[in-house]
Amino acid sequence: MRKFMTVLAVLALVVLVAAPAMAQDRPGLADFLVQDGRFSTLLAAVGAAGLTDALGTEGPITVLAPTDDAFATLPLGALDYLVNNPEVLAGVLTTHVIPGEAYTLREIAGGATVDSFSGEPVTFALADGVLTANGVTISSVDRLVSNGVVHVLDGVIVPAAASEALAAATSQVRVAHFSPDAGPVNITIEGNTLLEGVEFGTISDWVPMVEGVYSIRVSGAGENNADLLRTITTRVPGGAHITVAARGIAETGDFALQFIPEDYSSIGEGQARVTVFHAIPNAPAI
Repeated sequence: MRKFMTVLAVLALVVLVAAPAMAQDRPGLADFLVQDGRFSTLLAAVGAAGLTDALGTEGPITVLAPTDDAFATLPLGALDYLVNNPEVLAGVLTTHVIPGEAYTLREIAGGATVDSFSGEPVTFALADGVLTANGVTISSVDRLVSNGVVHVLDGVIVPAAASEALAAATSQVRVAHFSPDAGPVNITIEGNTLLEGVEFGTISDWVPMVEGVYSIRVSGAGENNADLLRTITTRVPGGAHITVAARGIAETGDFALQFIPEDYSSIGEGQARVTVFHAIPNAPAI
């Protein structure tokens, strides 16, 4: 028994001596994010917000790091909006940093709520084997760095202030196919495929888009209309409802895209809103 206790004491001493060296061998936070390869968007956002120096803070800190794919889950145009509004962006990024403690899985799996650097509380929860932070899935935990610990997120935590700003800047956009001879078409916005094989008479669901300048392209989706291509570049304002209509006759070269702003202001109780589109070529106004 005495020998066993002696061995434990020696092991404890070895761990105490080795721990600082092990911490020194770990990469810094910035190095980890670069070397991992999944955090290019996060690093660019940190730079745009003027927070690059903060990556080298002594710590200890807990960092909730959204991957590139996580940022891609934001509404269309949201990232550009945040980059163009550094204060809002800084509020989002600092919500992903918990100062003063390196919280590992052991500390957060029980459902801890802690204050982030921005002051926004972050609540961890574990349910059905899925660990989340403010409802965002944590896909990888306990990635140790020299100044703390990193947990990898599959989404982006958007604090209340940033959520309100984004909501005010967001419009709802849909696409309507009103060209009778154009055939099925594909719709892409800023290179992102929105709809494929859209048939004549189709009106899509509303898609949230944050204010900004967008290129919207309609291209033929079938063998018989592969040469069909129209692109419109325009500014989408915030807080609007807009229908992008593909109209006209393709055979005569009259096929075009038209932006149609719609009135979605508040209506009274018991009232309904009906939208009527007039897409008959060469017909008079009705």
